[in-house]
Amino acid sequence: MGGYCRRSPDPSGLACPGKMAWLELMGKTANEAVRMIEDDNRYIDNVVVVHERPPGVPSDEVQCCNRVFLIVNDQNIVVEFPYVG
Repeated sequence: MGGYCRRSPDPSGLACPGKMAWLELMGKTANEAVRMIEDDNRYIDNVVVVHERPPGVPSDEVQCCNRVFLIVNDQNIVVEFPYVG
């Protein structure tokens, strides 16, 4: 997985290619979710698994077309629906 950011030309993310959100991953393990995200959108190469959204990263704005934050609990279960950002 890359650590770089392909900037979105607009905050809505409409210019980003591929699938943008994965509501169906709620309750899945982090490993399952990462595989499904990368299978569903070949442009995603930066899935960041964290226990809470990093400070300063808005939840309503797409900053990077190739990044998804995967918010998990202590058991590595997805607790917020993942989306491109």
